[in-house]
Amino acid sequence: MRETLLYIQIQYRDMKRRGIITIGVLIVFVVLVLGIFILSKNIVYNTGNDNTGKDTDNLGKDNKGEMPEAFTSSMIKRAENAFYSGISFEDPENDWFIPEEGTMQWDKPDNPRPYPFGWTDFKRVSLGADRDYLYVKFVFYDKFPEKMPSYDGDDIFSTGAKIASMSYVRDDGKSDYAEMGIGVGWVRFTGNEKTEGYYAMDRADLGQLAMLSPNGTDEHGETIYTRMNGAGYVSGGAGYDYLLSAFPLAEFNLSLGDEVNLTLSTETGSNKWHHESIDNILDANGSKSGATIVWKLGNDSYVALPPEF
Repeated sequence: MRETLLYIQIQYRDMKRRGIITIGVLIVFVVLVLGIFILSKNIVYNTGNDNTGKDTDNLGKDNKGEMPEAFTSSMIKRAENAFYSGISFEDPENDWFIPEEGTMQWDKPDNPRPYPFGWTDFKRVSLGADRDYLYVKFVFYDKFPEKMPSYDGDDIFSTGAKIASMSYVRDDGKSDYAEMGIGVGWVRFTGNEKTEGYYAMDRADLGQLAMLSPNGTDEHGETIYTRMNGAGYVSGGAGYDYLLSAFPLAEFNLSLGDEVNLTLSTETGSNKWHHESIDNILDANGSKSGATIVWKLGNDSYVALPPEF
């Protein structure tokens, strides 16, 4: 399911405790928020609001592999160079995917009338790569809130963006599949999945997660991944209108110039809705996802395959 990555990113900590490793949104995260998700149990790492990336002391610790670091000025420069020679997508305002009324995920329905938040709506997405990293920058129509937002009494848990459904052939000749999300989360969860409670955090979290090498599905139909890692760099989030990630190519056994197939989306989860909103890049009226982008890492061109209806 395309919403899988972000949800897992955000629910990773609780799933890890229960021995489940699946992908849900995004997210994420995530949300790190970013249905892999519905972005409900945020496991992202707190970087505060230091956009320069000079202070990484606030990066949280977790038992899921490496944690992302805050972007340094030199890494920002590398990302900008990669985007200059990479690809970019402009996205119309207020073009959220609208699910049919009554559409249910495994825990909650999807929202047929997305809330008017500019920070859940893509404005532009850029992809780039160099010999070490895959870079992605998601820009939105408004800044992410510092504190937990709500709308009509519905608390927003997390939101995030992801590179989804990325299929590729590794440098060792084996086919593989991955999802990568970055997101913002505003709540922490208490109790277990049957007696859930939550509370708003003093400040938003920011983090990322890559999930690789699927190995079946769980009881909810979500993909189970054999490897998960938050390694790389993050920037943006609360107080900014963008999410910026760098994922190490070595984690995927990929090299500059290798071809990947992927989609790009953002998803938001709330107390009431599994997906409060979904926005896809290169979507079409009525399509459930954006077009599949066929891209050679680091190239300045791509091929778009038709979206799924």
